[in-house]
Amino acid sequence: MTAFIIWILTYLRSLGRKIALKGFALALFLITMMGSMLDALIYYIVAPPSFLNTIIAVNISMIIMTVVVVYILVAATIESYSSFTGLEVFIFALLLSWNEISMALFLRIIGFGFGGIESLGAYLSYFSLSITSILFLAPMLAEMIFFIFLRMPPGFEKRAVVAIFLMQIADPAMLGVSPLVLPLLAAFAILMIAAIYYLFSYVYAHRNDIASGQRRIVRWIILLIVCSAAGLLEPVIYPHPFGLSWMVFALSMMIAMTLYFGIILGLFHIKEPEIAPN
Repeated sequence: MTAFIIWILTYLRSLGRKIALKGFALALFLITMMGSMLDALIYYIVAPPSFLNTIIAVNISMIIMTVVVVYILVAATIESYSSFTGLEVFIFALLLSWNEISMALFLRIIGFGFGGIESLGAYLSYFSLSITSILFLAPMLAEMIFFIFLRMPPGFEKRAVVAIFLMQIADPAMLGVSPLVLPLLAAFAILMIAAIYYLFSYVYAHRNDIASGQRRIVRWIILLIVCSAAGLLEPVIYPHPFGLSWMVFALSMMIAMTLYFGIILGLFHIKEPEIAPN
């Protein structure tokens, strides 16, 4: 799954902002196929065995893929379709995050089982445990390392991704209920301060040269910092159950993942005005 997402990101980056419908359709089809298959498998595993639930599991994937095929057919009728910017990039970032979340849930169910949904709180707790676990963190960090060291040129966006990487590497809840929660909490706080200094010292030094797209990244990073800080305070205020007490932090990890995908795919690049031929 990690290799698949790295390949998709590399493929889309190689096409740049100008992308043919063929490339767009291929990437969209593969991403949604993988995510919908994972969701169908998750439902099939956790739902009580029955003919009806088997049909529902099959249709989860079929319905999502039908929507995608219809969308691609509609896009094919738009003659002016030639760009991969703005909303389309953001949607792709969300789809990639959905794949990562689905994979984390699937691996947790396979590895630790599923005790059933007793209440909304129990479901949210299980969801939070899946997102804050090493099962979600490891693929995310592996993808970041690949692009930081092998694909991203030096500059502001690389610093932003490194800052996101630093703020996720010491997830305090990655091992669940463990004596390492407090040491990881301290490590996370130190790394978050280091990430803030690493990014914002660069922003201050180049404050006159920061483009509007880069300012948007800074605002997203500030939101991520606030959400992460709130996520660290939540277990103090609401310590039990463990999974639910880290729900806000899980939200910050989803924001971090989506922001990372958006940066890699060029979401914050400003589209240059087209010059009409003489």
